[in-house]
Amino acid sequence: MGWSDQEIKDLVEGTLNEMDPPHFIDIAQDLYAYEVMGRWLKEDRIIKDEGIGIRREIMGKYSQAASFIHPQEKDTINIEDLLTHLDVPWVHAQTYWAWTRQDMLKNRKGSKVVDLIDVRRQGAMLSLARILETAELGSAPAVGDTKNPYNLQYYIVKNATFGFQGGLPGSHTTVAGVNLTTWPNYKNHTGTYGAVTKPDLFRKLKKMARVTHFVSPIANSNALKIKDNYRYYTNGDGLDDVEEALEKQGDALGPDGAPLSGKARMNGNPFVALAELDSDSSNPFYQINHDTFYIVVLEGDYLRESEPRWGPSQHNVLVVFVDLSMNTVCVDRRRNGVLYKA
Repeated sequence: MGWSDQEIKDLVEGTLNEMDPPHFIDIAQDLYAYEVMGRWLKEDRIIKDEGIGIRREIMGKYSQAASFIHPQEKDTINIEDLLTHLDVPWVHAQTYWAWTRQDMLKNRKGSKVVDLIDVRRQGAMLSLARILETAELGSAPAVGDTKNPYNLQYYIVKNATFGFQGGLPGSHTTVAGVNLTTWPNYKNHTGTYGAVTKPDLFRKLKKMARVTHFVSPIANSNALKIKDNYRYYTNGDGLDDVEEALEKQGDALGPDGAPLSGKARMNGNPFVALAELDSDSSNPFYQINHDTFYIVVLEGDYLRESEPRWGPSQHNVLVVFVDLSMNTVCVDRRRNGVLYKA
């Protein structure tokens, strides 16, 4: 006896609600780590918002209102424009997985149905993780690109001069709508290094961490407090260089051939290798403060999974869609930086 469309749909829905851990060995991944899906997009790290776009008010200047005076001086009042704002558009990503009626008929037994759905679902989510990794960690989106998110290299821009010199990405004339001529404080820290040594790279990383750690004398209840917020992102070669340099200064690291693998730290914060940066021969070190650099997701569209539906133009195909509306925001570029090899 055959199954009706509704019976097949009900079976898929019931299986999705009671999924077991994967029943297969995944050899499809082509990256050794997925930082974006695995960390940036975790629910305790994203911010949910709504509206036609993402807007963040930032104070880019302080006033000149304070002065020392004689008690009987006349007051001079000057109301200054201290605020600007970021305008960040929503971008949208999707993935899907699908089955044919014939797939389901050939896998009627419960365990086979689970295996079939599990493989298709995991494959679709891995596809989404892959495009997010490339979009967030690859080159900055080009001017006029309305599909891809603002990303790491859009906000954190390289410059050879040590200091707050990270300006415009590529041919862009603003960063998230902010004019850097008017608001020069919206620039990230930059610089170069020559060798992965204590007097060179580590000293510069230490100084960059110190000068980007702005501590306001005014209580700010709006500041985010994300656990383990600092990361030093580099590529595989950069991480190897750091670990080997640290091993040389260790006195009793034992007989392990890689005693500091995965344990390298700067100011207590981890160095993390990103596969998407492996093609960057300058071996960059991005100091990212995730209190200020994070993903904003449209409320109601955070990895939203649709009900299984029959395709309107493919009557034998049952499909589930996953939608994600989001973009990346950096509310304070000055608290982030990059050093790269000259």
